[in-house]
Amino acid sequence: MKIIPQDNKVLIEIEEINKTESGIVLSSTQNIITEIAKIKAIGKNVKGVKVNDKIMFKSWSLDTIIINDEKYNFLAEEDIIAKIEEDGTPA
Repeated sequence: MKIIPQDNKVLIEIEEINKTESGIVLSSTQNIITEIAKIKAIGKNVKGVKVNDKIMFKSWSLDTIIINDEKYNFLAEEDIIAKIEEDGTPA
């Protein structure tokens, strides 16, 4: 099955989450959790990122859908905080 995001949405694969090894979620004083993901597919109106870009985003903006036990994570382009370059720093 091929999943194609619509409009300004991106399909992402989460690579990193702010958790301890025991699974406790770490957050800032404002309870905002930032995660890192790789873009797997983009909607037709997405302009600022492309497939395989690495990004940072706030997890509260994520839409997760499960189909046949497979998890698909969608994000609106405007909820992307930053692109990450190869050396691991924000672009």
